[in-house]
Amino acid sequence: KLTKFFNSKRKVLFVGWLSGLLLFIDDYLNILLNGVFLNAITKKHRISKAKIAFIIHSLGISACVLIPFSTWTVYIVSIIKNMNLENSFSIYLNSIPYNFYAISLVFITLTVILYEINLLGMRKEEAIQKIVKIESKYKDEVTLKEVLFPAFLLIIISIIMLIVEILITSRNSSVTYELIANLNFTDILLYTGIISTIILFIYYNKKN
Repeated sequence: KLTKFFNSKRKVLFVGWLSGLLLFIDDYLNILLNGVFLNAITKKHRISKAKIAFIIHSLGISACVLIPFSTWTVYIVSIIKNMNLENSFSIYLNSIPYNFYAISLVFITLTVILYEINLLGMRKEEAIQKIVKIESKYKDEVTLKEVLFPAFLLIIISIIMLIVEILITSRNSSVTYELIANLNFTDILLYTGIISTIILFIYYNKKN
């Protein structure tokens, strides 16, 4: 069970920080999956919803903007293309080190976790959590596999679909930044979602 692995506040939230960075495909997907994950493992440690929400939302957008394979990548590259600028994907890659807002959030959330810092309303919420009575009957019956399997499946399939799309597109040319920029990321993510949904449906249907 999850409680065997995550036996302290720092450890629980640090794993949530890592999963927030790994779920970079889409910001909504990131927030949804990381929210379910952290909700399953934080109840025992009385971590406030305010701190969990701060970590989830800070990483949800930052990871998608900083890692160049997400729905945000498609959006930003399309904006650059509409400005009639060449090498749109290359421009996006070169702009990543200057995205100080997203980079700062990644390190701020890590600092909040490691040093147990409470920002703004977190202090009050954390104090309330310390006196809230937790029912002794509560059992964390969610396993690590059940929480992480959908996320890793999505990441693996999305990478496979990206490689397939690159191979198909580059049959008569070499792989360049411009070739990658011209890939149809919308179709890649769409097919990834469809394939992942079918596999998960079959998996959980057989399990039940």
